[in-house]
Amino acid sequence: EGNVNVQGEDQKKLDVITNDVLKRALRFTGKLGLLASEEEDEPVDLIGTSPEGPKEVFFEEGSKYVAVFDPLDGSSNVDAGIPTGTIIGIYKHDESCNIDLGADVTEDDLLEQEALCFANTLQPGTN
Repeated sequence: EGNVNVQGEDQKKLDVITNDVLKRALRFTGKLGLLASEEEDEPVDLIGTSPEGPKEVFFEEGSKYVAVFDPLDGSSNVDAGIPTGTIIGIYKHDESCNIDLGADVTEDDLLEQEALCFANTLQPGTN
């Protein structure tokens, strides 16, 4: 407790434990090359990174997937007994996907359909 995650939210001990459990479970599937968590500053490379320049992620044949997740969504509600959950997305790695762990995603990086989905998701209200 006392730490703050990348979204500026207070990080609870249960957040850290849940994050560690999910990372270990996903890592040992042998199918992931990269994972990104709300509790991590940067994506976690499960294969290895280039020692020079931007962190270029290398994928091996057996590591065809990327996982993104919020390990414990609603953790601030635990003390009140309000339900929590885990949000996870697993994507097939695209060979044309170049990942620069230090770069922000810009509008130019998104396809038209992805941009529309992204814009709709960020609208206020219920989505």
